[in-house]
Amino acid sequence: MSKSIEVPRLVIHPSEDWSLAMDNLTRHSLDYNPWPAYKPGAATHFSIAHSDPAILLKFYVDEASPRITYHHPNDPVYKDSCVEFFISFDNGRNYYNMEWNAAGACLMAYGPDRNNRNFLPESIIQNIVANPGWPLSLQIPIEVFIHDAPVSLSGTSATANFYKCGDDCPEPHYRAWNNIRTTAPDYHQPRFFGELLFL
Repeated sequence: MSKSIEVPRLVIHPSEDWSLAMDNLTRHSLDYNPWPAYKPGAATHFSIAHSDPAILLKFYVDEASPRITYHHPNDPVYKDSCVEFFISFDNGRNYYNMEWNAAGACLMAYGPDRNNRNFLPESIIQNIVANPGWPLSLQIPIEVFIHDAPVSLSGTSATANFYKCGDDCPEPHYRAWNNIRTTAPDYHQPRFFGELLFL
């Protein structure tokens, strides 16, 4: 059964630290280890909100020494200690995959499935504000969703999933918010996305 989150609108005052404000929100757990042949890795939670012009996301990862080897946009950060956010605004026909390591380096692509992905340009990715480290705080302006260009989030919905992985870590691991039912590790499964309801 797919999970659902009501994503609150967070009004951020200029003098307020939006990352600290995220600590007061509900934390959702990446409970699932979809592929039991691999260890689940570090316990991971996230909080999510929106400011209408941006999605606010904070990952809390219980990992003392994350692997960090990549530092540039669209580097293969999934090989490092990595958190990921996949989101679709057209019910899974196409989706964005956004992936960050603990240094805040981001890979972002768009397309209908694993084999048909188009990387977004560095000039777009640089609009995402990332406070690096674990926890990792992210401010994702809606302008980065260039193939959908939503003008507002309030009152809309999307499908999404959230992940933790580390393909080249000493112990490769996988965690998911909404469960994935495939035989081999594959996060590019929009049919298993849950629902986000932006209030």
